[in-house]
Amino acid sequence: MASPAWEKADFEAGMALLKQSVTKLTNILEGLPEMPFSTMEYMLLCTYVRWLNYKVMVRWLSRFFHYLDRYFVTRKSLPPVTEAGMTCFRDLIGFGSPECYEVDFEAPMLQDTAAYYSRKASKWIIEDSCPEYMLKAEERLKQEKDRVDHYLHTSTEQKLLEIKCIEAFKKFYDSSTKNRRLTWIYSLGTCNINAKFDAKSIELTVATYQAAVLLLFNSADRLSYAEIKAQLNLTDDDVVRVLHSLSCARYKILKKTPTTDTVSPNDVFEFNSRFTDRMRRIKVKVKKKVSFLSLFD
Repeated sequence: MASPAWEKADFEAGMALLKQSVTKLTNILEGLPEMPFSTMEYMLLCTYVRWLNYKVMVRWLSRFFHYLDRYFVTRKSLPPVTEAGMTCFRDLIGFGSPECYEVDFEAPMLQDTAAYYSRKASKWIIEDSCPEYMLKAEERLKQEKDRVDHYLHTSTEQKLLEIKCIEAFKKFYDSSTKNRRLTWIYSLGTCNINAKFDAKSIELTVATYQAAVLLLFNSADRLSYAEIKAQLNLTDDDVVRVLHSLSCARYKILKKTPTTDTVSPNDVFEFNSRFTDRMRRIKVKVKKKVSFLSLFD
């Protein structure tokens, strides 16, 4: 016999179903006519009953813990019961030893999440256009990041949002073509970034590397040359060309310290919030070839 297909609901819908189940049980106990419980309603009802029992246990245990903290813990110079419980949780399940979290919860959750989005992506590809597909994918990534911030351990974020399309295509390409090597040329790609300056918002058309540099300043006010290079994992030649185009060329999107026309490993960069231009949309170009030595002091 096939297992029933569970229908997922958000928090508001789940609370509404829970209230309906409680009302239904009340009507049955009072002898009022009601349809039999469905599988979902039984599950919600059991959840509600267990939650009531949990609240009763917490209320009584809190009184017991208060008695221990007041008389026994103080005399024995022991940590409070609540603190001891948190310490045990941390050592057994939490940050001290995350093996239980990673093996029993995280691994199955990531596997189920991958299968779920694989089905959703297959459906979107058939039904939606490319821009609609990209918007839905971006929205789902944002939702997963929000879930990590609210409910999961911070180490789960990187694993949950890991994008494996490039690795999958490279594996396919290498298996079908033995005499050719796949090289990603990021300099040929462009991105449109809506930059919010003090005067107004300006849409920037930039190269992929330039976009990666600018996005770093969403989470940092100032970044050194070494920090930018480490986070982007680029060569000195690429880092110099990109930073020069953003801080020393026509459009100074970034402010550089010290203020010179060259880029050196000791420079520090920050977002230029006072930048403005008469155009609402500008294209920030990167020089294809720049002398490496001429950009270093």
